Amino acid sequence: MTYNYDSLLEHALDQTFYQPIWNADKPALDRKLPIYHVHGYVPLGNNEGSNPEEIIFTEDQYNRVASDPYSWSNLVQIHCMSSTVGLMIGLSLSDRNMRRLLDAIRNTPIKTIQFALLKKPQWHTPSAAELDHNKQ
Repeated sequence: MTYNYDSLLEHALDQTFYQPIWNADKPALDRKLPIYHVHGYVPLGNNEGSNPEEIIFTEDQYNRVASDPYSWSNLVQIHCMSSTVGLMIGLSLSDRNMRRLLDAIRNTPIKTIQFALLKKPQWHTPSAAELDHNKQ
């Protein structure tokens, strides 16, 4: 599952190995890895992709889809997160809708493991002068 619109992930894989899926009309094929583009799909080249109304670009579009628990995008995310081990890369997990989905799967009887690679926070180390100034 990816939140990216582009087909860069697919270009890194053997074409016989995967199948991009970006809406409910694109069923997964047997023996191919489905790559779900839950916010739409705009492939490089002249390949088939999302219709303009299927692409989630704005915050308003994002919130509208996120508020519909039965939207294709939400169902795919919940299915992926509740049926496999997940590895989240490039997400801050500060998005309330992502936290809502993770909370929803945490409260199901099916227990899966989700991992997130997060950037280590960069803390400012105060200088001796700043420490002395703060003591006063």
